[in-house]
Amino acid sequence: MRVGIFLIVLTLLAPFSYAHATTNADRYECMPKELSFGVNNAFVRAMSDGSTDASNEWLVYVPSMCGQTEEQLRHILDLDIESVEQPNQIPGAFILRLEHTMDIRNELQSVDEVVRWSIILPHDNQPRFIPNDPSFSSQWHLQNTGQGSGTVGEDANITGAWDSVRGSNVLISVVDDGVDHQHNDLSPNYLDAVDWDYCGNDGNPTPSSNDGHGTSAAGVAAGIGDNNYGISGAAMDADLIGIRL
Repeated sequence: MRVGIFLIVLTLLAPFSYAHATTNADRYECMPKELSFGVNNAFVRAMSDGSTDASNEWLVYVPSMCGQTEEQLRHILDLDIESVEQPNQIPGAFILRLEHTMDIRNELQSVDEVVRWSIILPHDNQPRFIPNDPSFSSQWHLQNTGQGSGTVGEDANITGAWDSVRGSNVLISVVDDGVDHQHNDLSPNYLDAVDWDYCGNDGNPTPSSNDGHGTSAAGVAAGIGDNNYGISGAAMDADLIGIRL
């Protein structure tokens, strides 16, 4: 008899325990905390920037939704939301993917629970620019891949900047033992009108046959890049002059 009563109790409680587990699984698990200075400033800049105002993806910071369900989040926002994603990097933040590209700034500003928000712009991933110079692969100071038993990543960390800046409108002066300004990797950007040789007191800073340090330094700094020849300089589009001492 006791066994029968015990089985009946288990049968009655089972649906409730299952429903409770399902409800917890549907809730957003996060511990909201104060935004860092950098993250908060990024949100503030995004909220005050009116240059781009429409997207189908938005990042919203709604810390009160921690422990709540997606259905409750959809209810307070009242938007045509296609999907919701919860990024781990910012507890209490949610990525909204809308059914259509829209400007929802006014809607977000009218919801008290939304503390911060930012538009998410479309991603346009392009391959990083790498010059086609045959000796670039050996220039560990620009891109250290471990060549010559070196340590990967111990370099000038400059290649990522080449997608947007390569030295245009910059003048580099190499003050050394001279510069071979007729070198194929230097001459295209060399300005011979303002160079000087203090050893010969003339405007030709060509080094003597035993001197090559200045030419090497000029190549490291501003050797022509992506010309399928020799090496690449860190500022491959910069203008160059030589001063010989």
